[in-house]
Amino acid sequence: VALLTPELRARLAQLAQIDLSTVSAAVFGEDAPALEVEWALYIYQTLRSATGAPVTREKETTLPLVDAVSRNLVLVGTPESNPLIKAVEAQLPASFTKLRKGHGLVAQVKDPTGYKGTVWLIVTGADTYGVERAASDFLYRYWRFAKEAVPFRKGMPPVEGSWMGTEPERSIPR
Repeated sequence: VALLTPELRARLAQLAQIDLSTVSAAVFGEDAPALEVEWALYIYQTLRSATGAPVTREKETTLPLVDAVSRNLVLVGTPESNPLIKAVEAQLPASFTKLRKGHGLVAQVKDPTGYKGTVWLIVTGADTYGVERAASDFLYRYWRFAKEAVPFRKGMPPVEGSWMGTEPERSIPR
């Protein structure tokens, strides 16, 4: 605990105030490296399982404009790989510019598009490995408290990529 700087304590307290059940999508850049896309998938699956919210996983190019402007999002990647992170780069903490390769951070940007009450959670790093480090740290810290927090909601569509057995080309062999 003594290793936490005042800035880190403030950022952790800020993150604890975010209601992750209001996140509508985990968003990665269209040309993002595979590792960043995978971590966006892990975040999407974790939020969906833990909160029961109908979270989606989107490329920044397929995200509906209304969602980008008015919804709470988790953006995954670097300013080079995700244009939405590039758009709010100036609003990231000053420590972002000092990150070394392989190091990352999770930061909150309030009202990023001017739409009152929206929050973007930025999972970023100096490079792809920094994004991986920030995303894994975020998930491991969050999951400890969320894994039993909310039961899965009935009636939600299946998780992306899951097999329901109702697709004709995937029917159970007889």
